[in-house]
Amino acid sequence: MTLRARIAALVVVWAVSPAARAAAPKDCSKDPAPAGKLVLRIDDQAIPLGVATLRSQQKMSIGGEEGSEPESFEVFAFSFRDAASIFPPHEVSVSVMVREGESLAGKTFRQLPVADQKQQPTPVQSSGTWMPEVQSVEVSSEPDDIDYEHGVLASLRLDLGERNGDVQPGRIRLCIGAGQTDETFQPEPTRAVLVEGAFEAKQGP
Repeated sequence: MTLRARIAALVVVWAVSPAARAAAPKDCSKDPAPAGKLVLRIDDQAIPLGVATLRSQQKMSIGGEEGSEPESFEVFAFSFRDAASIFPPHEVSVSVMVREGESLAGKTFRQLPVADQKQQPTPVQSSGTWMPEVQSVEVSSEPDDIDYEHGVLASLRLDLGERNGDVQPGRIRLCIGAGQTDETFQPEPTRAVLVEGAFEAKQGP
């Protein structure tokens, strides 16, 4: 290879390598979580989340324009905590949306690691309207001064089993990559967060 060819090759590698080296966000929406106990991991520390609750958060209608019938939905909120307290030291909250009247049992909800929210899975069927099936994800840790929700890219998979009375079992895997920032909502770089394991959420009011 001539010197000119070698220089040209180096220029191509230099131009391509930054994008090639950029790590894609980890996608935790693909595979089910393990069946072990539910744990919140922040960097190298592990916090068991032994308290799980479920409640109906709200009902809403979408669409109905130009003479079409609106679609009705119900939003359910899951809360995973390390203490049975109103203000626990650590908490993970996830809210999901289903068509009104449908059971949560046996369903899988996903949030993809993409910034374009219109690429997220949705239960809405009418054209011209859209809402994600995962309505919100929040990770908070008072000891670590963490409150990740807006301005943070997260991926999630929530698999729900068959309901047993007022208990909804399931598994969850949630990932938030380190180093994310947002001028408005997240000025400080995020720390690496992983939430995974099985739970039994008790239905609340």
